[in-house]
Amino acid sequence: MKYSMGVAPKRRKGKLVGYDGFLHYYDESGKRKSIHRERKKQGDAREAIRAELNKLEDHGPKALERKIVTWSDLADYCEKSNYIEAEYNDDGEKQRGVRDVSTYKAHLKHSRAFFGTTKLTSISIADLKEYRAYRLGCTRRGPNDTRINIKPGTVARELGTIRAMLNEAKRNQWIKHNPFEFARKNELIKSSDRKKRNLFLTFDQEIKLLKACETEDRRHLRALIIVAVDTGARFGELINLTKSQIDFRAGKILGLLNYKDLGGDKQLRNASMTVRVREALLDITNNPGKKAFRANRAGEKPSDQLVFGVSDNVRTAWAGALEDAGLNNVGLHFHDLRHTPGTRVQKLISMGNIANALGHKDPKTTAQVYVNHTEEDLDEFAKAVEQAVEAGYKQAMSQDVAADQESNLIS
Repeated sequence: MKYSMGVAPKRRKGKLVGYDGFLHYYDESGKRKSIHRERKKQGDAREAIRAELNKLEDHGPKALERKIVTWSDLADYCEKSNYIEAEYNDDGEKQRGVRDVSTYKAHLKHSRAFFGTTKLTSISIADLKEYRAYRLGCTRRGPNDTRINIKPGTVARELGTIRAMLNEAKRNQWIKHNPFEFARKNELIKSSDRKKRNLFLTFDQEIKLLKACETEDRRHLRALIIVAVDTGARFGELINLTKSQIDFRAGKILGLLNYKDLGGDKQLRNASMTVRVREALLDITNNPGKKAFRANRAGEKPSDQLVFGVSDNVRTAWAGALEDAGLNNVGLHFHDLRHTPGTRVQKLISMGNIANALGHKDPKTTAQVYVNHTEEDLDEFAKAVEQAVEAGYKQAMSQDVAADQESNLIS
């Protein structure tokens, strides 16, 4: 494939005003064509034209001639080019794609249903606010065929994807401006929609929850809870856990998957088993639960190499267990179990060791998000203040006494 590319300075009346990235290529009929991407910085122009070259090499000349006019066009483009399964090199560094395609597919589905063939250039802040209101009024299927309202946090993530897609359209010069640029703070994506969860499983709640999982139908859930609470493993790591990752002799769970930094590069970590984790894993691998390895709605059965025999979710079992345990009004999510071990051991080991066990590169993430504070922390703070005040007064008074004694000696 013949092509030439480069970056040239762009001047107006002798003054440098930016840089023009250009790509000359030949279409399928042999006709010479050109693409230009103007940017203020030379590096940005080079990056923009290199993105066009990648399209040319991956999809051919027709990809460069595609006209992205409507939201549906943009959704199709992003689904094929951006929101694909992540690809990694031998060092585990992500080259392209996203980690969780299903999440973005869902975002595309909802935005397509709302915006459809709306022209990109006509999408305004008012339209985005209307989308937010529309989605907050929607419901989704819950346990036992109930209907659950869509939560603000979910809508905030969808709007985040829409913003990224409009940025992609702007980067490719299909639109001049992204309407998000003109939104006031908290007008579209509200910070209150993304509140930090401050829940973890107390020992009293754990006892009740595990008791509610003693039935045969919930044996797989009981094992999941124990492993999650004692290792801090993510739900996705657990349901994808295979029998080959369990080393009972060494007492390790091998190859739990981390993603470091915003780029999503892969890293693996191991987890050590507690006594009850070992017992739960031995039990569930030797005698799978009644609800394990069942076909999903699509008729697909989980692989027999999985430890827990669940390939989708445990929403129904989780909701039922919470209700039977009297915890259905607490608001516990399965992911809150990941917050539990770090909170329990924060006074026993260093934050660095907790971060390492949970798979965090930065201990600040662990401290700010995954270690929650309790009422006991407040009591200990008050006691510490009392001790500091007592010690301070004692020292100050002893200094006053010493000063008085010195004054008496002088006089």
